[in-house]
Amino acid sequence: CIQPHMSGVYSSLQTPAGDENKERIEVYTTHPLRSSDVNTKARGDLIFYLDKVWEVRVVLPYLVGSGLDHYEAVAVRIDDKGLHPADKSQISYGSV
Repeated sequence: CIQPHMSGVYSSLQTPAGDENKERIEVYTTHPLRSSDVNTKARGDLIFYLDKVWEVRVVLPYLVGSGLDHYEAVAVRIDDKGLHPADKSQISYGSV
């Protein structure tokens, strides 16, 4: 499930400083997601949704067992023009 990100009391996830003015989506999935890491500069998972590319910034795993594990994430819209071809090959197309 993907939907617009709503900041405030109803959202359990907040994006890192600097992302608050960027367009964001919330992602709910049973597929593990990788978030970006500001310390190592590692890129988060990329998602193609509504003809735009989004980078996962924050992931909250719910590892409850019994087949009920799932993940809540926030992704921000990024400019895909500067993406390296290797990054483009890592984009998820509707698989989350």
